[in-house]
Amino acid sequence: TSTPSDTSTFSATATDSPQNTSTDSPTDTPSDTDSPTRTASPTDTPSLTATLSSSPSRTDTPSATYTATRTDSPTETESSTPTDSPTRTDSPTHTLTLTETQTFTETATPVPEPYQVVVNIYNSAGELVRSLYNGTSEDSAGQAQVLETANPGGGMQVDITGLNGNAGANLVWNANNNGGQPVASGIYTVQITSTNSFGQTQAQSKAVSVVAVAGLATLEIYNSAGELVANLSAALNGLTSVPTGVSLVLPNGQNGVLSSSNPAQSGMGIKLTFADGSTETVPWNGLSTQGQPLQPGNYVLTLAQSGPGSGTVLKSQPFVILEGSDNSAAEMAQSALVVPNPVDGSWFTVQYKPSGTDTAVANLYDLAGQLVAQGAPEGAGTLRVSGNWSAGVYLLDFEVHDGSTGVLARRVLKVAIVR
Repeated sequence: TSTPSDTSTFSATATDSPQNTSTDSPTDTPSDTDSPTRTASPTDTPSLTATLSSSPSRTDTPSATYTATRTDSPTETESSTPTDSPTRTDSPTHTLTLTETQTFTETATPVPEPYQVVVNIYNSAGELVRSLYNGTSEDSAGQAQVLETANPGGGMQVDITGLNGNAGANLVWNANNNGGQPVASGIYTVQITSTNSFGQTQAQSKAVSVVAVAGLATLEIYNSAGELVANLSAALNGLTSVPTGVSLVLPNGQNGVLSSSNPAQSGMGIKLTFADGSTETVPWNGLSTQGQPLQPGNYVLTLAQSGPGSGTVLKSQPFVILEGSDNSAAEMAQSALVVPNPVDGSWFTVQYKPSGTDTAVANLYDLAGQLVAQGAPEGAGTLRVSGNWSAGVYLLDFEVHDGSTGVLARRVLKVAIVR
């Protein structure tokens, strides 16, 4: 028989249900940013489902049936997963950086010097002997120092320090005047004056003592007019000490009197006396520095010691030269004549009266002092002068010579040349 029966059947069904899972995965970046990430991950979840189904059967026999059903059920799960994902991002960054740099720049900046300074040197009479400085300085006259220093070789110098600026660290006075010549020994005053920008003046003065270097000895002869006619200082060369006295050695016992007829007579000289009592005689030919015999008159022989700015006479001796009785040289010079004169040609003669062994010399000069011709002997008492000269006035220098003493007499004649 057919018996209807209700059968309850239990069937287990597995259902695959996808689940959406949200995962928060922070990403570590160089900027240290936590970024959550949602990730959908399918998950297989087994599920047990009871299903009641009615099935016709001949026997209604309830039976339990286990049916496994796979169900895909998505499940959304939000999970926060920290993910360390370094991200390299090139991002331009504007950064304001302050850098301190020390730069040294040397700049010449003129510094005004506040003082106008004048430094002058005066002698004991108050006369200005040296203008040492006139300009600006950094310091006033009150800051200056005046120092005296002796030089090893003799003499001294004065140093002015403390002015600075354009005046320099040291102004030096070497005991010279404004002409560059050494000053004489004595007391001098260094005067320093400064004026500031307000017109205020400050002055300082200091006395200094100058000891000049001793000069060489001089031996000279002066005429009655005080003119130097003979310088015999060369006779003192080579002496080891300066003489302290001098005297004239005269021939034949003469006492201060010479004859102009023969000044170079034997035995004449100058005797020098030294501090130790020793003496030395130097010869003198009786001629002037120009080689001419001294004319009759009064003369003074002086021995002096020269020094800077002055001279000290150590000894002097006067003597007299008288006119001699032998005037042959002067007469010979006075007898000279130019023949012809004026001269119209290329030659002329000089005629004179010969005297003993004396010789005659004739030189022709133009008005500019240039030698244009010389005379040549042409027999006794005659000199011939020849040349190719221009018209004009010339000067003839006629001289009488002695072989041992030089020029004894002279006469100058004018010669006119015509063409």
